[in-house]
Amino acid sequence: MGSNLRTSDGGADRLFQHDGFSSTILDSFSSPGAIQRGQSVDSTNTFSSDINVDFLFQHNGFSSTILDSFSSVGGNPNDVTIESAGNIIEGDAATVPDVSKHDGFSSTILDSFNSAGTPTGVSCDSTDTYVAENNTDTIVSGDVTNFIYKHSGFSSTITDSFSSPSSTPYGIEWEDFSTRTGGGSGPTYSGIMTLFTNYWGRVAA
Repeated sequence: MGSNLRTSDGGADRLFQHDGFSSTILDSFSSPGAIQRGQSVDSTNTFSSDINVDFLFQHNGFSSTILDSFSSVGGNPNDVTIESAGNIIEGDAATVPDVSKHDGFSSTILDSFNSAGTPTGVSCDSTDTYVAENNTDTIVSGDVTNFIYKHSGFSSTITDSFSSPSSTPYGIEWEDFSTRTGGGSGPTYSGIMTLFTNYWGRVAA
């Protein structure tokens, strides 16, 4: 859907479309619920999650018009992404396992796994799954830390990770949708390809 940045704001309960990577707002609309969290896009439509109503939504383009919706797996759908096959991946902090792959845009679960902590962001490329975590126990030190994890395929197996640049990572996404569909790749950052992260919502290109 182009190269404009998307952000979600849980305080304003709105989804925003920016002019490229800038503070200039091209468009925005209110979340269907009251606490906006996740946001993702495919080549046509926008997908969002709201933890107040605990639903996942499919929007017509970038608009408040809802094409479809269904209840989240648990009660805290922090983030959503859509993979190349058209399946929605959801990170829900109120259920175990807490990362779930849906059959297309439906409540039917194809697969799921338990993340390393509390999933606050999910994304994928054509091969692997990426999860932002809060309250991850590092086990070795016993400290509670916040990490971005790279999972092997769609599984709990972690192949790489790095510390979050902030104390509360909410939302991760590739800069380019083609990366999620196998048409592109990003530069390497600390062993994991460049991902956007932000506070209180998903960032999507």
